[in-house]
This record gives sequence, structure tokens and C-alpha cells, in this order.
Amino acid sequence: GLILNSLLLYLIVKCRKPSLGNYRNQLKIFACNDITMLVLHAIVKPATYSSGSALGVFSRTFPENKHLIAMSNAFMTISFSLMNINFLHRNWSVRR
Repeated sequence: GLILNSLLLYLIVKCRKPSLGNYRNQLKIFACNDITMLVLHAIVKPATYSSGSALGVFSRTFPENKHLIAMSNAFMTISFSLMNINFLHRNWSVRR
């Protein structure tokens, strides 16, 4: 993931097609978020625990640090928001 996202960032910066417009910025945000999630995931090593209908997330490397788990979960939710923004951007572009 690190190599491919770094390659994507390099290609976005190196190859400047005017037809991409704001989509370039969106691709940069996706790639940077993925790299950050990858590094954070490698540091935190999240694991899940389920009991009945409850689900918990904890860190295997830092079990008592709640801030790392919170950051890890926050970056996971950012991906869903970015996908919604990507869908809206494509939908509006097609309508034009």
C-alpha cells in the first residue's frame, strides 16, 4: 500500500493534465489518507473483541493508550467520508 500510494502521489504531481482539475486534489487526499492509515495501522495493530452484540477495538501494541485507538478509528471513518465526496464529485461532473 505504501509503495502504490507513493507512486500515485508521484504521478499526480509529475503528470499535470488540465482535464483532471479538482479531481487531482481529491486523489492526493485519498493517497495521503491511505498512507497515514497504513502507518497508524502498523503502529497500533488494532484488534477486535466481540461479546454478544457488542464490539470493541483495542491495540495489541499499546493496550492502555486510548488516543491511538481513537485516532485509528477516526482515520477509518475519514475513508467513508472521502468515498461519499468522491461519489458526489463524479455525479456532479457527469450531470454537467
